[in-house]
Amino acid sequence: MDDSILVMFVEDAREHLADIEQDLLDIEDAGDGFDPELVNKVFRTAHSIKGSAAFLGLTAMRDLSHGIENVLDQIRSHALAPSHQVVNTVLAAFDSLNLMLDDVEHCDAVDVAPQLQALTRLVEHSLPPAQRSAVTTMCTLRLPDGREAFTLSQHALSQARRGGNYVYLVEYDLIHHVHRQGKSPLELLRFLEKSGQILDCRVDFDAVGTLEDTFSNRIPFYVLYASILESDLVRAIFQLPQELIHLIDKETNQACATAAPPRNAADSGLAGPAPVEPEEVEAMAAEFDRALNRIPQQGAVDALPEGVTMDLSATACRLRIAGRATVERASDLRQALLMALDQHPTLELDCADVEEVDITFLQLLWAAWLSAKARQTTVSCTAMSPALTRALRLAGFHRVAFDSYGLNGFPSVRS
Repeated sequence: MDDSILVMFVEDAREHLADIEQDLLDIEDAGDGFDPELVNKVFRTAHSIKGSAAFLGLTAMRDLSHGIENVLDQIRSHALAPSHQVVNTVLAAFDSLNLMLDDVEHCDAVDVAPQLQALTRLVEHSLPPAQRSAVTTMCTLRLPDGREAFTLSQHALSQARRGGNYVYLVEYDLIHHVHRQGKSPLELLRFLEKSGQILDCRVDFDAVGTLEDTFSNRIPFYVLYASILESDLVRAIFQLPQELIHLIDKETNQACATAAPPRNAADSGLAGPAPVEPEEVEAMAAEFDRALNRIPQQGAVDALPEGVTMDLSATACRLRIAGRATVERASDLRQALLMALDQHPTLELDCADVEEVDITFLQLLWAAWLSAKARQTTVSCTAMSPALTRALRLAGFHRVAFDSYGLNGFPSVRS
């Protein structure tokens, strides 16, 4: 195990865990009126530790983080109340994670079974009786050639598909797709987490073989990933040839090849972001719009989501978006943009207080501009936060793309 990667993991995990106790106590004190963003913050801590621990082969830490994650997911969906007992169980599990970080190389010797059972019981009791068996009924996911890749519960797989998500099994090569591209595996995982959810990951060291075997010059790194993006769009996230991206079939729960062929051999690397060509933007936005349309809606939208405000005047409709503009809010933000477009032929977006951005929000902006164009109305971004500006640069958006659509008021981020 690379000591530098292990040190990076420990430092990152400790930073995430620093405020966990106070956050959980605040959630308990609030009861059913808890702050959703605070629960999401704690959830992301468990989720981040789980992904990194899975890559590093720290099984006990991965499993305990996953158990915490499952409970927090039930809390944030209001299926489980953050009672004193529930919070104490989660806090005790986080305390164990902290202790494991003191001797991370030997943390697999820690017996986490009692805590896992306690966390599992909380999840089971939060579900209707007919669904409880799914928490402990396991599915084995295999690659198209039959190799076993991951094992996870039916409940976890069902939760991953919630909201119209697709589940992908992705084959990276640590040598060619990560190391030779100047990346670290943990950097890759952090990048992927910005636009979807990492369900699990693992390195297949057995595939290297013995000295007597033919030298393969590759180390497979498998990632199980959930995203609302279809295969032709999610490929921009993975930056891999299409044949290494497998969609998990909903009926069989097995991996199948995705349909679109790779464009060229150069697509196999994790190089820097390629510029977005103007002619590709419309197709990208349309596909993303169709993905969002598949998300089941909870009745008619009659109010703006949290963090979004709207001011209507005689000259324009001004929509202010604050906080996280990431994949879990994509459906709500899309509805807010549609509502705003219906209010006035001139829409002004104020994104000065957007704190975090991923590619889904960029796609929503393109979809908004294209919808306005189709309606013969106008939309402009009057203020951008540093996070949004940085995301545009990283995604490769440049002035040619903006100018081709006449997006008045949206400043160029690349000359």
